Amino acid sequence: MSSSRRSRRFKCFSQSFMTSQVRRRDINRSHTFNLKREANDWATEIEAQANQVQAGGYFTPKGLTIGKLIKLYRDNVIHGGRTRNACLERLQANFERTNPTT
Repeated sequence: MSSSRRSRRFKCFSQSFMTSQVRRRDINRSHTFNLKREANDWATEIEAQANQVQAGGYFTPKGLTIGKLIKLYRDNVIHGGRTRNACLERLQANFERTNPTT
């Protein structure tokens, strides 16, 4: 899986900052640092985490919504009391109606 790493320097009130950005298929992260070394270390760590997730078989399925996750949780993980079930039902109904932006 290819990734893109970009670092830029900018000044604000005579102080210099370094911003680093890592982009992959499902990952788009950026952060600002005082030193270029810190920015490169952070970008390397984020890429290593992404490689670890990829090697472990984790993926984000398309079309998976929070409502579907709540349903899976209710069906498979825990059987709570009346209040917990009512709260989860309400959350599930609200999140199934909304369309995800991603």
